[in-house]
Amino acid sequence: MERNDSLKSFVSSAKEYLNNPNDTSTAVLQRDLGVLTTLQDLLVFTPGSPLASDFYETLYTLTSKLAPMDPLLWSVLDLLQALSTLPTALNSLIHIYKFPQLLSPFLSTSLIPEKRIKLLKLLKRLTRGIKFHWQESHLPALIQTLTQWINPSQDPELITSSLGLLINLCRKNPPAIYTLVESVNSKKFHRNLLRLQTNTPKIKILCCEILLIMEDTNYEIPEQFILNFVELTFKIIEETLEENDFKVLNEAVEFFEEVRCHEKTRNYLINYENYTKNLKDVLEKLEGKCPEAVEIISKFFTSILKLKIPGIFQFHPQLTGIALRCLKKFRISISSLSLLKTVVVDSRRNKSSDILSVPQIDFVVSLMTSEDILEDDLRAIEVIQLIQELTKISNYRMHVSQSVPEPRIREMMKKIDDDDPKKIIKNISTPLYVNLLCLISDLATSDSKWLTLYTELIQNKKNSIDFRCLHIEKRLRDEIQDTVSDFFSWIQSGMHSGCD
Repeated sequence: MERNDSLKSFVSSAKEYLNNPNDTSTAVLQRDLGVLTTLQDLLVFTPGSPLASDFYETLYTLTSKLAPMDPLLWSVLDLLQALSTLPTALNSLIHIYKFPQLLSPFLSTSLIPEKRIKLLKLLKRLTRGIKFHWQESHLPALIQTLTQWINPSQDPELITSSLGLLINLCRKNPPAIYTLVESVNSKKFHRNLLRLQTNTPKIKILCCEILLIMEDTNYEIPEQFILNFVELTFKIIEETLEENDFKVLNEAVEFFEEVRCHEKTRNYLINYENYTKNLKDVLEKLEGKCPEAVEIISKFFTSILKLKIPGIFQFHPQLTGIALRCLKKFRISISSLSLLKTVVVDSRRNKSSDILSVPQIDFVVSLMTSEDILEDDLRAIEVIQLIQELTKISNYRMHVSQSVPEPRIREMMKKIDDDDPKKIIKNISTPLYVNLLCLISDLATSDSKWLTLYTELIQNKKNSIDFRCLHIEKRLRDEIQDTVSDFFSWIQSGMHSGCD
């Protein structure tokens, strides 16, 4: 059978069924749906070709004609679940063919529990990252159904799936949040969420998430609730480390960072009193764990450090060791680089200047020569920012400036300059260029070779830099503008004459 024969057969049998629904056409269509669901080569579903367009349009039309109790509908849902694992297909299902809106009316209390869960899980997958620009017609009924199931009297799996879908709908979606507040009894729902805090760890985290979303609608979260949330987060981290449940572990860590970044809850986090004890327990649980667990927990440690909690600096040596071991033994990961950078920043804030030994500094600088760095701009930026933070510590500045490989810096700058200018504007290379320039600026205060390179770049590339600065984030734009301004002031004052 040719690669596309299964799609052609489905399109044909679906159209035949739509024109003449009977036992024969139903059986043929059921067979074709089963074949498609079990295909190993999912690339046949890649959108773009005329056949693929015909396939998705036929699938949409077929789904819209089926009833909730029709066995064919549940075979279609099995196929949609398989399709959702292919990113390009998932994008088409969500944004082009609007399957979430099509499937939402099928979700009702008349479904048996197994089918409720099945449809909830599919809808959750189809709504991850979804955006609503207005109050869509399917939202009120869907949100009402979900809030009915988010109730302490319901089955935990139903509560978990309903919360997950509701969070997807409401996250950064004001129309959905407005619908939630206006179409349900918000006070009763708020009470149910607080009552569910005695449920499973997964449900507790999800309740915290939806409460944080609702907080923007004047349902203020009490400080004690956030303090309980921090305690819960540590418990979940310890439990999931023991059980190697990295999916829930990662969700807990990512949500903690979200709470940390939230303007109204950040200060509550700082008031938690048991960080020292809890961090010791987590560090003990982390002993001997696999690289995946270490990388996830590294993100959590970074979030804790960014809270600037008194007394946490005592963990700097242990956190430094974790980050360096991960970088040396496993791979150059952004989470490990970010943790090490945050430790360096926090140590400088706490007037502790000996966090890294000379061999450790040499190792960090050597990361600049890794081929992984040359091929991955995001990791390159993390390495550059880490080295730049090291140059801000007076004990390290001279050694770092002499150790950074100038040929590699020039190679990286040349690689960016050789790219097509239009490509530079669109991709990550713009902040990479600016971070390199900022690093060279800091190195130039200690070593004449860097001053020479910096002078070349400023004199020859200022117009290019100004152009690129229009397209980068504000922090980098401000930093590079200050850097250029400082450079010319520096030249005029003759400060460069004192460099080695």
